[in-house]
Amino acid sequence: MRLSAIPLILIPTIFLGQNYCQPQSHEYDVINDFDHNVGQPWSWGEYTSAWAVNSNDDDSGYLSFGPYDSSFPPGENIVYFNLLIDNNTAVNNIVLIIDVYDATQQQQLVQMPIFRHDFIYSWEAQVFSLQYNHIVGNVMEYRVYWTDQSACALLSLSVETVVTDSDEDGVCDGDTYSECLFVDIDEIFGTSVSYGGSNYYLSNSNYNWELANELAYSLGGHLVTINSIDENAFLQILSANSPWIGLFQNQNSSDYSEPSGGWEWVNGECLDYQNWSEGEPNNASEMENGEAHAHITPYGTWNDWLADTSAPFIMEINCIEAVELCIVFGCTYPSATNYDSIATNDDGSCLFDDCDINAAYEEGYDAGVASVECPEESCLGDLNLDGGVSTADLLIFLGSFGLECEDDSTFICGNGVVEPGEECDDGNNVPDDGCYGCLIVNTPPIVSQVVITPNAPVEGNTLVCTYTFQDVDNDIDQSTISWTVDGQSVGAGSTLTYPFTTGAVITCLVTPFDGIDTGQEVSATVVVQ
Repeated sequence: MRLSAIPLILIPTIFLGQNYCQPQSHEYDVINDFDHNVGQPWSWGEYTSAWAVNSNDDDSGYLSFGPYDSSFPPGENIVYFNLLIDNNTAVNNIVLIIDVYDATQQQQLVQMPIFRHDFIYSWEAQVFSLQYNHIVGNVMEYRVYWTDQSACALLSLSVETVVTDSDEDGVCDGDTYSECLFVDIDEIFGTSVSYGGSNYYLSNSNYNWELANELAYSLGGHLVTINSIDENAFLQILSANSPWIGLFQNQNSSDYSEPSGGWEWVNGECLDYQNWSEGEPNNASEMENGEAHAHITPYGTWNDWLADTSAPFIMEINCIEAVELCIVFGCTYPSATNYDSIATNDDGSCLFDDCDINAAYEEGYDAGVASVECPEESCLGDLNLDGGVSTADLLIFLGSFGLECEDDSTFICGNGVVEPGEECDDGNNVPDDGCYGCLIVNTPPIVSQVVITPNAPVEGNTLVCTYTFQDVDNDIDQSTISWTVDGQSVGAGSTLTYPFTTGAVITCLVTPFDGIDTGQEVSATVVVQ
């Protein structure tokens, strides 16, 4: 076979821009990026990395197969096969078969037989194309099978994404918003996409729900929240392996009941849209409230799962607009008898087991009503609190008449004046309001700025956990530090030396304690590089 050079305009390579939607393409090196069963390397004019085959030298077989590439984003791709034939006028047999093969699923996705007469000209390059849906992370082959009917050549092969901008915001679905918090996706995540003002990231590895939730928050995001049928449909491109979403069942909710009550989003958004699979949630577990966390299936429907199930997760970062929290009206004052833990806005409905209801409220609350029967007005002279003013009250008064009081020995608790011997006096004897019996109630301590050093550890490092301790009562710091690796407890104290492995998720948990009360636990998380 003798081949000569005929010029052809090459398919242009288009590079992906930032914050404007256009295709991404990649051209492969036919000789070096692919494997070959038949044929030999060949150069033809501008095509310096081609592969040719003829009937004199080979039997039928794959002219090229490979390149075993998994790097393209999820969605539709077009493969361009730039081919050539030496004779397009002989018997119209099948001369080549091109296909796209998913090596991960071991499945042929699409194929096309090419007949001799499909070539418009002999000895002139012609492009044939196949379109397929790329599943994130799957290894792909773009193959050319030769039937030993005519001399042929593969001159070049390229793949181009079919870009979409579902929400028409100028950013391709497969890109992320540049104005959003930067996330190094190579460290934990394998795929990043955007939709409706948010960036979404799919993890490379599997985690239980609690660890996934903690990791997402430590990176500045949260487990994904889904608020519409359109957003749910879009996220199906990330749901092939049933990843965790940010939906959990709150047992402390006033709406809690099994199996469908008390479900909430982790970031406080309203659960206005739901897409449960048929018969779900069903709490199909022997443990009470065992299936209290949700994931999205490959079909886009939701299912409740055990929290210790291992699965990837989708993290969301809201980039364009602030999260709109769900507004729930109710009693927000913890000491009230009808306190509602899920209420976000106080509606003045709180009930108190005390007559002085206004004293139990802080600034910004509307006054509620007392839940006990109280006298309409108090008697100023009723010193013994028996409901009336009598001789007994007078004798109490006369018994102290004329006494000279020392500054630190006598005070009236509840008169609203801080006198010598009192730590506080707020004008009432209401429990749990910070001042009771004219003594200041201890305030639980607070810790903040928990930091693990180094923040990007490698195998063999010793980790140090530091934090800031605050206590309004100036009590001594007696806080404790505990460590977990991949959710398993491994030790306590400010330092940790452990046989870490790459990818391990390490958490330092600080429990504030002032010797009296325990405060809210705070943690920090790092990933071993």
